[in-house]
Parts: sequence; C-alpha cells; structure tokens
Amino acid sequence: MLTAQTTLLQNPLALALESLRGIAIRFVAVINLADVYYDAKAAPSIVLDVHPQAVLSTVYFQNIFCLRPEQTHSIGVQVALGDTDATNIVIYASSVGDNALRLLAARITPPPVALPRPDDPTPRKPPLLLHAKGRDLFPPKPQFKVPAVPAKTLKRKLSQVELEVGPTIERKNKDIVKGIVVRSIPTHLLPKTHPEYKEVFNWIYRGVCFAMRADIKLKPVNEENASRLARVHVGMYVQGADGRKGPI
Repeated sequence: MLTAQTTLLQNPLALALESLRGIAIRFVAVINLADVYYDAKAAPSIVLDVHPQAVLSTVYFQNIFCLRPEQTHSIGVQVALGDTDATNIVIYASSVGDNALRLLAARITPPPVALPRPDDPTPRKPPLLLHAKGRDLFPPKPQFKVPAVPAKTLKRKLSQVELEVGPTIERKNKDIVKGIVVRSIPTHLLPKTHPEYKEVFNWIYRGVCFAMRADIKLKPVNEENASRLARVHVGMYVQGADGRKGPI
C-alpha cells in the first residue's frame, strides 16, 4: 500500500506491481543495501503486504530479516518484475516500534549525478560508485596491457673445432673423392666428351661416398682406400677398364 502523501498514478513501482497482481515475482539475490541505489528517499514508501496464507513467503522473510538482527537493516531481497532483469526492486525491512518490522519495496535505479552549479568555478566529478543489480552500471575503461614478450631461447654457438669437423671436413673429403674419381676414369676408354661420361662419373662418385659414409663427415678420408673403391666402380661401369667387358 502507498502512504497517504501520494496516489497510485504518481508512483511507477506501484503501477508495475498492480499490473502484476496475481503473478509470481522472480527471486534474484540477497544483496547488501549499501551496494545499490534504490528510490526509497526519492519516492514515497511502498509497504509490502504478505498474504496470511503465503506461509512459505512469511517464513522466508522471517529467516532473512529476523534471525540475525545485526543484518536486519543492511540487507535486502532483490527480485525481478517479469521474465527479464529490466526492472528490479529490492525488498527491505524497516523497524516499527521495538519488536516489529515492516517490509518496504523500492526500485533499484542508477544513482543521481550531482551537476555542478553554474557559479561553481571547479566542475565536480560524477560519483565513482555506480551500482545496480550488484553490478557496475558503466563498464570500466579498458586498460592497456603490455603484451608478454616471449622468452628468448639461448642457442649455443658452435666452437671453431665443431665447425671444422662439420661441413668443412665433409666438403673437403667430397672434393678429394671427386678428384680421385676423375683420375680413375680412363680417358681413352671414356673421354669427357662421351655423352654418358657425366652419368657414369656421378654413379662412381656416389658409390665411393656411400662406401665411405661412416668416416666422410668426421675425419679426412684415406685416399688410398678411396682410390681402390673408385677403381672397383670404374671396372663396373667402364668397358675394358679392368680387362673385361663392361656396360660401356
């Protein structure tokens, strides 16, 4: 019911509640009154009357407001009118006499912003604490965050000895094998102008390198052993090199 200072048509919350007569309101949360702004001071008070036959509602409000007297006037029950959270009200307790309480209802609204006076030379900042429904009305400004720098992985530099043992030794060994293969091919049997010279040379070179694959990357090759392997491959691919008939 409304106080005597106003009428039904002058109170938006009273009109909303009247339009929902007979329809159950939806519970949202138990909140601290200090965290929200409600229009109890700006609008006349609306007294909430619980029907005598609504036993569960009576017991619920008694448990909320009567079991812990130190919280009676600091908490409220937030409910929503309808299926959405567009309109929220808070139900809170007010003392009547020494041992009695009455339930009041008020809308949860944004707090009023105090505008600076025209004659005030220093503009006033709007209040920082703006809460409604337990959340900030205005989202906080995005803060710039410095992106995380990926951790650097330390790579160990190869020593001079490792560099020489690596590709340098292998390159030198392959150059030596190429020279041995060139000298091992009899030019009178297979001159460099022969159309198959390059293909035969490559097969002999690959065969010798494959046969010496265990040591060619680690230490200087044994030229005598490389020459022996080259002669074996020449006898396989060059006709007449070893006194026998070969493929060419």
